[in-house]
Amino acid sequence: MMNTFYVFLVIFLQIQLISTAGKFEIELERLVNRKGLNVNGTCCNGPDRFFTCIQPCKTFMRFCLRNQNPNLDDINRPATVNNEECTYSFDETPILGGNNIDFLRLPQQANLIVLPFKFSWMGDFVLRIDIFNDKTYDGQPYPGSARELILSTTIRSSIYPNSSWQYAQTIDSSLTSHEFSFRYRVSCATNFYGSQCSRFCSPLSSHSRCDPQTGEIICQQGWTGVDCNKAICRAGCQHGHCLNQPNQCICHQGWTGEKCQVPLQRLMSIPKPKVSCHNGG
Repeated sequence: MMNTFYVFLVIFLQIQLISTAGKFEIELERLVNRKGLNVNGTCCNGPDRFFTCIQPCKTFMRFCLRNQNPNLDDINRPATVNNEECTYSFDETPILGGNNIDFLRLPQQANLIVLPFKFSWMGDFVLRIDIFNDKTYDGQPYPGSARELILSTTIRSSIYPNSSWQYAQTIDSSLTSHEFSFRYRVSCATNFYGSQCSRFCSPLSSHSRCDPQTGEIICQQGWTGVDCNKAICRAGCQHGHCLNQPNQCICHQGWTGEKCQVPLQRLMSIPKPKVSCHNGG
């Protein structure tokens, strides 16, 4: 029964592909592998000499983002590199460096991992980061290439689109003494809004904008209408218009006054005061 539920979940996510978009961002901060060891305590490359590894690790990372699934969340389940299990998104980096990497010293954006998704974000997620030592000996790793695990960390949590980052750190106090820190967040792609990044909004004119939370069209002050292209005239404007200039009142033919409330015909019917002439004028 549980397996059937997750089959329907995957189908539902695929149906949502054309209607939503967002990204799960990971900003790497620091990796410490003081001794250059794999997770099993052996040297990444070459033998050790006087308990010191001769060659540094060739470190790269794999990121797997998926839905929470009891069948996959068993902590006793062996590690896998099956990308099909990464139901949300996945990525694998080239070699990033050796044993110790201060990602914050890298060029701007070089430490940013972006995992795009094209479905209604559901809040709950599992993020697994595997840090490997490359064993291909020919330059760069590739999906499924020879590798040895250095460190693995998994986060099971809930998060919704927000500009704030969530901090995470893994410290292995065993013989290997590995440390790894990073932060993460979810944000909607351009023109997508809401808690699930499922609300599409594109301003219809220069007088409108999108509400950053709901994705609703909001007209700027002084404008109204479906496309926010109708100017709002001066308050009380009765027989006039304002064209494309808010807070004006341009009178229609036959009307005058500050609010176009006085008919010209009435002004013409008001008798003019009599003027007395002196000296027979």
